[in-house]
Amino acid sequence: MKIVGKVLFLSTFLTLTSLGLTCSAEIDGELTLLLEQESAYSPQWSSDGTKIFFVESLDEMVAFGPGYVWSVDVNSKEVNQVSDDTLGIIDFSPDGNLCVTYIEEEKWIRVFDTETWTQLTSIAMPDEALEDWRNKFSSPRFSYESNDIIYYHYHIYSDSSYLHKVNLVDSTDEVILTTSGASFLAPGSGDTLITFGDTIYNLNSQERIFIDISEEFIQSADWNPADPRELLISSGPQDDILVFDLDTREASTLDIHKTVKSGWVGDGQYSLEGDRIVFGTLDSEATWSLCQIFVFEPEK
Repeated sequence: MKIVGKVLFLSTFLTLTSLGLTCSAEIDGELTLLLEQESAYSPQWSSDGTKIFFVESLDEMVAFGPGYVWSVDVNSKEVNQVSDDTLGIIDFSPDGNLCVTYIEEEKWIRVFDTETWTQLTSIAMPDEALEDWRNKFSSPRFSYESNDIIYYHYHIYSDSSYLHKVNLVDSTDEVILTTSGASFLAPGSGDTLITFGDTIYNLNSQERIFIDISEEFIQSADWNPADPRELLISSGPQDDILVFDLDTREASTLDIHKTVKSGWVGDGQYSLEGDRIVFGTLDSEATWSLCQIFVFEPEK
């Protein structure tokens, strides 16, 4: 795929709203251990909710290295390899039928069909992103509501971060936000809300909502497909999974610590129906490569 460069710089965001994050309550629910495996990461729900796909690093000593995609059945816990290609961190489209990934050594974004795990297209990184080895690139994400839109961003060393929006139909690639930092992103409702590190940007109103968690502790974020007001935040080394309510500006914590004993919790993802949450952990002992993948089902 040839991507046509188009640059759209947004004006400076005028409003900064401090969240002053408070946890209103714990969310009770049923916790199920699906998998315990070396170097497994990046869990994603299948389109029908019966399986969790994940990547297993080929190098067991590298927790998030390139590897094959596997699936684990939510009911039987049967595990199978599903891809012949090596992928990095993965993200699925809203209907679960497409997967996007990026491997640092390749410098290409690749899109796969999740039924056959064949590659459909690839997207080259802009030249400026590749000019300095110190530049940082974060894994791409699909739009909250469109299978045709992908977002990615990179941080130029000693400069700014550039958030790109790619349309897979007409092959356009435009910069929609320039900011600082180099963190994880999560596209939200209407392609208007973008979570970028510790800040939620409203691309229409220019408002910024600051999440009162240090950016270094936010390992990932994911908006609820069934409720665009709910943002799932994986706080990594803080060992918590939080649900932030955009209306109340308060967060609730998943009640997982009676069962989960680890030094790192992350990769939280909602199911397509928004009724279950999958996440991973890393053992704080030895090599940090032993991963457990859990499913949390909140009480109704």
